[in-house]
Amino acid sequence: MIASAAKNVLRLLKIVLNFAVEDEIIEANPAARMKELAGGEYRSWTDDECAVFEKRWPSGMMQRRADQVAMTRACRTGGFIRVRQRKTGEDLLIPEHRALTAELATGEQGHISC
Repeated sequence: MIASAAKNVLRLLKIVLNFAVEDEIIEANPAARMKELAGGEYRSWTDDECAVFEKRWPSGMMQRRADQVAMTRACRTGGFIRVRQRKTGEDLLIPEHRALTAELATGEQGHISC
């Protein structure tokens, strides 16, 4: 995930700049007060949570349209859907739920690359 990569870069940058301060290459670490990016791990929905969603948003409803418009069947790989969030630019691998797999099986087959 991009957020975790950014956290690692910041952590390593602070280490390198602290080394530079200790060796008197620079006077102060400009990254010392930088805050870590928000992020975290996200769990998959439970079957009950999926049922609540499906009750509210029936089959065929579009959600998060900006991201979905760019998705094609070619974005599906190994039980996941690869998507780049338009808002953040973050690349995601979303586990494909069995109900989604069944829903996609009912639609048209396309050959557009992801």
